[in-house]
Amino acid sequence: MSGETEKAVSGWTVDTLHSHMDTQFRDLKEMLNERFESQQSMVQNALLSAEKAVVKAESASEKRFDAVNEFRQQLGDQAASFASRNEVEIKIKSIVERIEQETQRTTERLAEINKRLDQTQGKAGGISATMLYVFMIVAALGTVVSLWVALNGG
Repeated sequence: MSGETEKAVSGWTVDTLHSHMDTQFRDLKEMLNERFESQQSMVQNALLSAEKAVVKAESASEKRFDAVNEFRQQLGDQAASFASRNEVEIKIKSIVERIEQETQRTTERLAEINKRLDQTQGKAGGISATMLYVFMIVAALGTVVSLWVALNGG
């Protein structure tokens, strides 16, 4: 007696139940193995893709760092060619001193030129005055001679 009644005989026995459960477990195991293999394949593909992405990112980073290093090198070369602040200040001070010396020399030259112009104008004035006196004397002598000749009947 299996506890079944004659009206509802199911046909299940321990052997058929065991066989059914074995089939279910095998199917489940097969399905899980397929899913596991599928997921494992997907994980492998994802890892390969991630590895490729990492390689590309590293390559891009390396190129970027190379560019940054090249830029730094250019800045270093450029900075090395610049004059230092002290050098520039010394050169500017030297130029300012030269300008001041040239300004002083020019001022002295202008004073000398003005002095010479004054002397030249003085000499010219003196010569003009002397010439005027000479002409006045000649004119006066001419007048005296003319009067003498006219008075002496000559």
